[in-house]
Amino acid sequence: ALDRNFYFALAGFYSDYKDQQVTIQVPTATNIASFVNNAADSRIWGFEAEARAHMTENFSISGTFGYTNAEFKEVITYDPVTQQNIDVSDVWDFQNTPSVNFSIAPSYVHDMGSGGTITFAPSLSHRSEYQQFEVPNPILDSDGYTLVDAAIVWTSANNRYQISAVGRNLADERYRIGG
Repeated sequence: ALDRNFYFALAGFYSDYKDQQVTIQVPTATNIASFVNNAADSRIWGFEAEARAHMTENFSISGTFGYTNAEFKEVITYDPVTQQNIDVSDVWDFQNTPSVNFSIAPSYVHDMGSGGTITFAPSLSHRSEYQQFEVPNPILDSDGYTLVDAAIVWTSANNRYQISAVGRNLADERYRIGG
């Protein structure tokens, strides 16, 4: 933290898996079938960053950014059509793993003295495209999406009481969270 007005954190990660098992969900004609498959080899790496800055006594802004590179290096599975084991690592993706996500959230606090404070806190968050399951399915897979939220919060002068009005997904973005 710089003079307690600025905060920044950065974290990186790297995982190299061998003989990984993955629970696979595959749509069937009437349902979804689950089974465990030996995914063989995969690699995940990336980083996350977050920052917060108090620009003035009343105004602050925070943000996050994350990048993930997750890939199967080799996935040997049985193909019932060819009746052979094949490598599908070029088709499969890690489920629910967007490559990019970020958010930004400014906040303004208005001090009303003995009347408490009013805080206005909008936010914007984004998640890039991702697959619902390892096996791609254009009906279920999700395009990237951006959400806009906002809150207005009254806090009593003694910080004992709060009343808030919160709006989520104010732009009415349509997105899939499950299959």
